[in-house]
Amino acid sequence: MIMAAFLAPILVALIGTPVFADCETGILPKYWCDDDNGLQYMIVDIIKILSALVWVLGGVFIVICGFIWMTATDDPGKVATAKKRILEIVIGMIAFLLIDVIIVWLGIGTPA
Repeated sequence: MIMAAFLAPILVALIGTPVFADCETGILPKYWCDDDNGLQYMIVDIIKILSALVWVLGGVFIVICGFIWMTATDDPGKVATAKKRILEIVIGMIAFLLIDVIIVWLGIGTPA
């Protein structure tokens, strides 16, 4: 939820404005200005940025949940909640890893 609120203005700025309007100024990468595959490359780049954020935030949240688990002493509710959250974080990270693998497998990554 927090990540969606953070990324929404960025996506609106990238997608809400005409994509090919800034090609002459050099603000956008040149391969985004390609008429045939520009949008595809832009989406792949956005997915790569999201994937990097997922890995960084996932690692931070796993450490936080590990700390909660470590300090739970004898409270089985806190231990169960921490275990559940760690499992959910790992499942989310695996999902984004599979998205990256599918992008590479399909060959739709950023051009060389």
